[in-house]
Amino acid sequence: MAAYRVPEFTLEQRVEAVLQMFVPWPERPWGLVSELARLYGVSRTSLYEIRAEAWEAIIEALRPGEAGRPIPVSALTVDKAFIDRTIAILPMLTGSVRDIRLGLKLILGVSRSVGYVSQTLTAAGAQAAAYNLALQQATKKRQDPQLPYLLGEMTNALVTAQMALQGMIDTGANYDFEPVNQTANAIVIRKTIAARAAIRTVEKAMEVVGGAAFFRSLGLERLFRDVQGGLYHPLHEKRQHLFTGRMALGLDPVG
Repeated sequence: MAAYRVPEFTLEQRVEAVLQMFVPWPERPWGLVSELARLYGVSRTSLYEIRAEAWEAIIEALRPGEAGRPIPVSALTVDKAFIDRTIAILPMLTGSVRDIRLGLKLILGVSRSVGYVSQTLTAAGAQAAAYNLALQQATKKRQDPQLPYLLGEMTNALVTAQMALQGMIDTGANYDFEPVNQTANAIVIRKTIAARAAIRTVEKAMEVVGGAAFFRSLGLERLFRDVQGGLYHPLHEKRQHLFTGRMALGLDPVG
Protein backbone atom coordinates (compact mmCIF):
# COMPACT_ATOMS: atom_id res chain seq x y z
CA MET A 1 0.00 0.00 0.00
CA ALA A 2 1.40 3.40 -0.93
CA ALA A 3 2.17 5.66 1.99
CA TYR A 4 0.34 8.95 2.14
CA ARG A 5 0.20 11.88 4.51
CA VAL A 6 -3.05 13.12 5.98
CA PRO A 7 -3.19 16.92 5.58
CA GLU A 8 -2.72 18.89 8.79
CA PHE A 9 -5.99 19.70 10.52
CA THR A 10 -5.34 23.40 11.18
CA LEU A 11 -6.90 25.62 13.81
CA GLU A 12 -8.98 27.46 11.22
CA GLN A 13 -10.29 24.16 9.88
CA ARG A 14 -11.12 22.92 13.38
CA VAL A 15 -13.06 26.08 14.16
CA GLU A 16 -14.94 25.93 10.85
CA ALA A 17 -15.82 22.26 11.37
CA VAL A 18 -17.01 22.83 14.94
CA LEU A 19 -19.15 25.81 13.92
CA GLN A 20 -20.85 23.71 11.24
CA MET A 21 -21.40 20.85 13.69
CA PHE A 22 -22.98 23.23 16.19
CA VAL A 23 -25.84 23.90 13.78
CA PRO A 24 -29.02 22.20 15.14
CA TRP A 25 -30.31 19.07 13.40
CA PRO A 26 -33.23 20.61 11.50
CA GLU A 27 -30.90 23.07 9.74
CA ARG A 28 -27.82 20.84 9.53
CA PRO A 29 -27.45 18.93 6.25
CA TRP A 30 -27.66 15.14 6.46
CA GLY A 31 -24.25 13.48 6.27
CA LEU A 32 -22.38 16.69 7.18
CA VAL A 33 -19.95 15.03 9.60
CA SER A 34 -19.04 12.35 7.05
CA GLU A 35 -18.44 15.05 4.46
CA LEU A 36 -16.24 17.05 6.87
CA ALA A 37 -14.27 13.91 7.71
CA ARG A 38 -13.54 13.31 4.01
CA LEU A 39 -12.75 16.98 3.41
CA TYR A 40 -10.21 17.32 6.24
CA GLY A 41 -8.85 13.77 6.23
CA VAL A 42 -9.82 12.96 9.81
CA SER A 43 -12.16 10.44 11.39
CA ARG A 44 -15.77 11.11 12.36
CA THR A 45 -14.83 10.13 15.93
CA SER A 46 -12.15 12.82 16.06
CA LEU A 47 -14.62 15.44 14.84
CA TYR A 48 -17.18 14.49 17.48
CA GLU A 49 -14.48 14.59 20.19
CA ILE A 50 -13.34 18.06 19.10
CA ARG A 51 -16.96 19.25 19.06
CA ALA A 52 -17.54 17.91 22.58
CA GLU A 53 -14.36 19.54 23.93
CA ALA A 54 -15.24 22.86 22.30
CA TRP A 55 -18.77 22.73 23.73
CA GLU A 56 -17.47 22.01 27.26
CA ALA A 57 -14.99 24.89 26.99
CA ILE A 58 -17.73 27.30 25.88
CA ILE A 59 -20.07 26.20 28.67
CA GLU A 60 -17.33 26.62 31.27
CA ALA A 61 -16.36 30.05 29.92
CA LEU A 62 -19.97 31.29 30.01
CA ARG A 63 -20.87 29.77 33.38
CA PRO A 64 -22.10 32.60 35.66
CA GLY A 65 -19.95 33.29 38.67
CA GLU A 66 -20.89 34.36 42.15
CA ALA A 67 -22.16 37.91 42.67
CA GLY A 68 -19.69 40.62 43.64
CA ARG A 69 -15.99 40.94 43.03
CA PRO A 70 -14.00 37.71 42.84
CA ILE A 71 -11.89 36.94 45.88
CA PRO A 72 -8.22 37.54 44.96
CA VAL A 73 -6.18 34.34 45.04
CA SER A 74 -2.43 33.83 44.83
CA ALA A 75 -2.53 30.10 44.04
CA LEU A 76 -3.64 28.25 40.93
CA THR A 77 -5.67 25.07 41.43
CA VAL A 78 -4.82 22.52 38.76
CA ASP A 79 -7.50 19.83 38.88
CA LYS A 80 -9.07 17.56 36.26
CA ALA A 81 -11.55 20.24 35.19
CA PHE A 82 -8.76 22.77 34.68
CA ILE A 83 -6.66 20.29 32.69
CA ASP A 84 -9.62 19.23 30.52
CA ARG A 85 -10.55 22.86 29.84
CA THR A 86 -6.96 23.72 28.92
CA ILE A 87 -6.66 20.74 26.58
CA ALA A 88 -9.87 21.78 24.84
CA ILE A 89 -8.90 25.44 24.48
CA LEU A 90 -5.18 25.38 23.59
CA PRO A 91 -5.57 23.73 20.13
CA MET A 92 -7.93 26.56 19.18
CA LEU A 93 -5.42 29.33 19.97
CA THR A 94 -2.58 30.77 17.92
CA GLY A 95 0.25 33.01 19.02
CA SER A 96 -1.61 36.21 18.20
CA VAL A 97 -2.13 38.93 20.80
CA ARG A 98 -5.91 38.52 20.68
CA ASP A 99 -5.65 34.76 21.15
CA ILE A 100 -3.29 35.21 24.11
CA ARG A 101 -5.90 37.54 25.62
CA LEU A 102 -8.64 34.98 24.93
CA GLY A 103 -6.56 32.18 26.42
CA LEU A 104 -5.94 34.16 29.61
CA LYS A 105 -9.67 34.71 29.97
CA LEU A 106 -10.85 31.19 29.14
CA ILE A 107 -8.11 29.26 30.96
CA LEU A 108 -7.13 31.47 33.90
CA GLY A 109 -10.15 33.78 34.13
CA VAL A 110 -7.84 36.80 33.83
CA SER A 111 -8.87 39.82 31.76
CA ARG A 112 -6.20 41.90 30.05
CA SER A 113 -6.56 44.40 27.21
CA VAL A 114 -5.04 43.83 23.77
CA GLY A 115 -2.77 46.84 24.34
CA TYR A 116 -1.56 45.47 27.67
CA VAL A 117 -0.66 42.09 26.16
CA SER A 118 1.03 43.69 23.16
CA GLN A 119 3.09 46.13 25.24
CA THR A 120 4.12 43.40 27.67
CA LEU A 121 5.26 41.10 24.86
CA THR A 122 7.20 43.86 23.11
CA ALA A 123 9.04 45.09 26.20
CA ALA A 124 9.75 41.66 27.62
CA GLY A 125 10.75 40.30 24.23
CA ALA A 126 13.21 43.10 23.45
CA GLN A 127 15.06 42.98 26.74
CA ALA A 128 15.09 39.17 26.95
CA ALA A 129 16.27 38.81 23.36
CA ALA A 130 19.02 41.37 23.89
CA TYR A 131 20.12 39.62 27.09
CA ASN A 132 20.30 36.25 25.35
CA LEU A 133 22.16 37.65 22.34
CA ALA A 134 24.72 39.29 24.61
CA LEU A 135 25.31 36.06 26.52
CA GLN A 136 25.86 34.17 23.28
CA GLN A 137 28.41 36.72 22.11
CA ALA A 138 30.10 36.89 25.53
CA THR A 139 31.23 33.27 25.29
CA LYS A 140 33.63 34.35 22.55
CA LYS A 141 35.63 36.59 24.92
CA ARG A 142 35.47 34.99 28.34
CA GLN A 143 38.98 36.15 29.20
CA ASP A 144 38.02 39.83 29.07
CA PRO A 145 38.46 41.05 32.70
CA GLN A 146 35.64 43.62 32.33
CA LEU A 147 33.12 41.10 31.02
CA PRO A 148 31.84 39.76 34.39
CA TYR A 149 31.10 43.30 35.57
CA LEU A 150 29.14 44.11 32.42
CA LEU A 151 27.19 40.85 32.64
CA GLY A 152 26.41 41.55 36.29
CA GLU A 153 25.12 45.04 35.47
CA MET A 154 23.07 43.69 32.57
CA THR A 155 21.51 40.97 34.71
CA ASN A 156 20.68 43.44 37.49
CA ALA A 157 18.95 45.71 34.98
CA LEU A 158 16.97 42.81 33.53
CA VAL A 159 15.78 41.63 36.94
CA THR A 160 14.87 45.21 37.91
CA ALA A 161 12.65 45.49 34.85
CA GLN A 162 11.06 42.12 35.58
CA MET A 163 10.37 43.06 39.20
CA ALA A 164 8.80 46.38 38.19
CA LEU A 165 6.61 44.68 35.61
CA GLN A 166 5.50 42.07 38.13
CA GLY A 167 4.78 44.87 40.59
CA MET A 168 2.43 46.46 38.08
CA ILE A 169 0.62 43.16 37.59
CA ASP A 170 0.33 42.65 41.35
CA THR A 171 -0.98 46.19 41.87
CA GLY A 172 -3.63 45.61 39.20
CA ALA A 173 -4.81 42.56 41.20
CA ASN A 174 -6.86 41.28 38.24
CA TYR A 175 -8.85 44.54 38.25
CA ASP A 176 -9.69 44.18 41.95
CA PHE A 177 -8.25 47.53 43.02
CA GLU A 178 -9.44 50.93 44.17
CA PRO A 179 -9.32 53.57 41.37
CA VAL A 180 -7.52 56.13 43.52
CA ASN A 181 -4.44 58.29 43.06
CA GLN A 182 -2.32 55.98 45.23
CA THR A 183 -2.95 53.07 42.87
CA ALA A 184 -2.21 55.17 39.79
CA ASN A 185 0.98 56.43 41.42
CA ALA A 186 2.17 52.89 42.17
CA ILE A 187 1.56 51.85 38.55
CA VAL A 188 3.25 54.81 36.85
CA ILE A 189 6.29 54.60 39.14
CA ARG A 190 6.80 50.97 38.19
CA LYS A 191 6.19 51.74 34.54
CA THR A 192 9.02 54.30 34.53
CA ILE A 193 11.34 51.93 36.40
CA ALA A 194 10.53 49.06 34.02
CA ALA A 195 11.10 51.19 30.91
CA ARG A 196 14.41 52.60 32.14
CA ALA A 197 15.64 49.19 33.31
CA ALA A 198 14.68 47.59 29.99
CA ILE A 199 16.66 50.25 28.10
CA ARG A 200 19.63 49.80 30.43
CA THR A 201 19.50 46.05 29.86
CA VAL A 202 19.85 46.52 26.11
CA GLU A 203 22.52 49.20 26.54
CA LYS A 204 24.59 46.83 28.66
CA ALA A 205 24.00 44.06 26.14
CA MET A 206 25.51 46.30 23.46
CA GLU A 207 28.51 47.02 25.70
CA VAL A 208 29.00 43.29 26.19
CA VAL A 209 28.91 42.60 22.46
CA GLY A 210 30.97 45.61 21.42
CA GLY A 211 31.15 46.99 17.89
CA ALA A 212 29.36 43.96 16.44
CA ALA A 213 26.19 45.18 18.16
CA PHE A 214 25.73 47.73 15.37
CA PHE A 215 25.55 45.13 12.60
CA ARG A 216 21.99 44.54 11.44
CA SER A 217 22.68 40.84 10.97
CA LEU A 218 22.97 40.39 14.74
CA GLY A 219 19.66 42.10 15.48
CA LEU A 220 20.76 43.90 18.62
CA GLU A 221 20.56 47.38 17.09
CA ARG A 222 16.90 46.74 16.21
CA LEU A 223 16.17 45.67 19.78
CA PHE A 224 17.86 48.84 21.04
CA ARG A 225 15.55 50.88 18.82
CA ASP A 226 12.42 48.95 19.81
CA VAL A 227 13.01 49.18 23.55
CA GLN A 228 13.08 53.00 23.36
CA GLY A 229 9.31 52.90 22.83
CA GLY A 230 8.86 52.39 26.56
CA LEU A 231 9.79 56.03 27.15
CA TYR A 232 6.93 57.29 25.01
CA HIS A 233 4.17 55.10 26.36
CA PRO A 234 2.02 57.12 28.80
CA LEU A 235 2.69 58.27 31.41
CA HIS A 236 5.86 59.95 30.16
CA GLU A 237 8.76 59.88 32.60
CA LYS A 238 8.87 63.58 33.55
CA ARG A 239 5.11 63.70 33.95
CA GLN A 240 5.36 60.68 36.22
CA HIS A 241 8.01 62.47 38.29
CA LEU A 242 5.71 65.48 38.57
CA PHE A 243 2.70 63.30 39.46
CA THR A 244 4.64 61.36 42.11
CA GLY A 245 6.42 64.41 43.51
CA ARG A 246 3.21 66.39 43.96
CA MET A 247 1.62 63.43 45.73
CA ALA A 248 4.62 63.23 48.06
CA LEU A 249 3.98 66.89 48.94
CA GLY A 250 0.30 66.22 49.59
CA LEU A 251 -0.76 68.21 46.52
CA ASP A 252 -3.20 67.39 43.76
CA PRO A 253 -1.03 65.20 41.47
CA VAL A 254 -2.39 66.68 38.26
CA GLY A 255 -2.77 70.26 39.51
